[in-house]
Amino acid sequence: MKRVLAKVSALAGLLVRGAPLSDALETATALTDESICRSLWRDTPRHFGVDFEGALPAYIRRVEKIFEA
Repeated sequence: MKRVLAKVSALAGLLVRGAPLSDALETATALTDESICRSLWRDTPRHFGVDFEGALPAYIRRVEKIFEA
């Protein structure tokens, strides 16, 4: 459930800021996917959730690229 909420939060934030829907969906999905992959790769115990913090730098770069115009 936390993964869904994080993706929805990222998506909503991008849309509110005026990002195109396709860019917002792609960016929010990438954040969620990378967080899950990092958690699996690091063998993070499930009770710690997924590693969103580790995926934030790439997410921030994607957001900056969307709004750099």
